[in-house]
Amino acid sequence: MLFRSTFTERQINNWKEFENVRELGLFNMFDKRAMECTSLEKDEWLFCMSNYAQLKAQAQGEEV
Repeated sequence: MLFRSTFTERQINNWKEFENVRELGLFNMFDKRAMECTSLEKDEWLFCMSNYAQLKAQAQGEEV
């Protein structure tokens, strides 16, 4: 299976930080407090939310 990189390394790293908070299960991911647990800016957070499935696939080495 060929893998075509769609997202930058920074975007993938942002997703990983987002995912770490999500996996804790302490907050609804729309809750501002969830974002405050990371170093992400609002636009980066919203990008992770909007592109979650595709970022996850690329981070896990799946075809996007």
